[in-house]
Amino acid sequence: LDVAGDRRGALRASARIDGLAFAPVGRSPGLSRIAGWLEGDARAARFRFDPAKPVGVDWVPAFGEPRSALIEGELDGWRDDAGWHAATPSLRIASSGVAATLRGGLHFVGGDGPHLDLAAQLDDFPAAAAKDLWIRHLMSPGIIAWLDAALLSGRVHDGRVLVSGDLRDWPFVARDGHPGNGAFEATAHLQDATLKFQPGWPPFAHVDADVAGVH
Repeated sequence: LDVAGDRRGALRASARIDGLAFAPVGRSPGLSRIAGWLEGDARAARFRFDPAKPVGVDWVPAFGEPRSALIEGELDGWRDDAGWHAATPSLRIASSGVAATLRGGLHFVGGDGPHLDLAAQLDDFPAAAAKDLWIRHLMSPGIIAWLDAALLSGRVHDGRVLVSGDLRDWPFVARDGHPGNGAFEATAHLQDATLKFQPGWPPFAHVDADVAGVH
């Protein structure tokens, strides 16, 4: 831990962090074995992840089991007249054969819940690896079973995800006749894919198609 200041009283601090953890709460994920470097002053703080240290991800409702991820980049936190902000200019996450670069973040305004604006660009990856990405507690078992059986081979190219909205309303579905307070969009291009739509049907080979999920 290093602390420095000047005669006017302003302080700056920096520290190496190892083994930081946040327990999962309800259906929200927990993180463990977080390592990196923290620096900040009275106005803002920055945390840079150690890319050589795998981070534990405990999100059993979504993934069914704990996982590890390599994270490279930084998270910045600051407060202004509008409230608290936490964002990243670039955060790269790799896990289960899939890697993505994230930009954006959260802001807290007044008594409102956290508002998320996040964009993710995925590296190309084998289509079969998508089976490890399903958010299982937000998807029906029938859809998961169909996707697992349908995606036989191929590659996913130019995958993109955009999320914007009040996280209290996640996953932004309509309730009681009111539209969801947010937007979710996922797009990608399937390359040379083999798909099997029904058990008794022959598979479709060499499929190139754009796919999208929006709500």
